[in-house]
Amino acid sequence: MKNINSINIMEKFSLFDKQCVTAPKNKMKLQIIFELYMQKKESGTKKFTDKEKLQIIDEVKKNGLKVTLAKYDLFQGTYYYWKRKLLIYGDEGLQHKKSTQNDQLIKKLERENEQLKILLAERGKKLKSIQSGKSIVSIRVSL
Repeated sequence: MKNINSINIMEKFSLFDKQCVTAPKNKMKLQIIFELYMQKKESGTKKFTDKEKLQIIDEVKKNGLKVTLAKYDLFQGTYYYWKRKLLIYGDEGLQHKKSTQNDQLIKKLERENEQLKILLAERGKKLKSIQSGKSIVSIRVSL
């Protein structure tokens, strides 16, 4: 058996599952080890690394939502939140950031988008005025 301190949380989960099947009397001991390594904070929440979140998302695809969420004691909302962040921001979306950092980035991009819209509208007006000026000139020349 591997040293429990030298393996990551995902390996601990799989080790826990294997040990419970092969030796049910070790279940309580392994449950205690499992709880210690879940990295619970004072507020009672668990903190998963980016890599662990990705592994959980992949495991949901393989084993199904209910089974995986029960295994890791996660809420569906947490899983869908991670999944949405992964789709929108990629791997960086799963990092532990304050939402204010993302909000600031979104506001900056929205301002830039507005400026680009204004610039595009101004160019469109100039192009229309140039095109309408040419048509007036061509009409005058033909008279």
